[in-house]
Amino acid sequence: MKEDRELLGFDLSGQWKGVTAQFEYNWWEENYTEPGKISKEPKGWYVQAGYLMDGINLEPAIRFEQYDQDANTAEKTEEVWTVGVNWYAKGHSLKISANWVHSEFDRQASGWLAADDARDVFQMQAQLYF
Repeated sequence: MKEDRELLGFDLSGQWKGVTAQFEYNWWEENYTEPGKISKEPKGWYVQAGYLMDGINLEPAIRFEQYDQDANTAEKTEEVWTVGVNWYAKGHSLKISANWVHSEFDRQASGWLAADDARDVFQMQAQLYF
């Protein structure tokens, strides 16, 4: 089986005083030579904003993202809202995050649940750079 992928992406981020903002868009194409395996064109984007409170190193943030699992097929989109807070314990070397993530799925999307089109998750994450 041969698989060819092309990816095109664009991102923009900035900070002004304590305000942070990010935007990213990605589009890719997956082509296959194997019979029965269908080529697809996923695409997605997100926008995120936060405010870093200097001194206590807390950053409340909100994010919206949309991911279309295949632009060639109807009803394969996922939308996600994330609301959370980051605590920077040692600058950007050690970060602890707590997030509430609300996801909604179209009927044909791979995250669709049998009895519901939405899912809520609470996440705790730690990130360490050394």
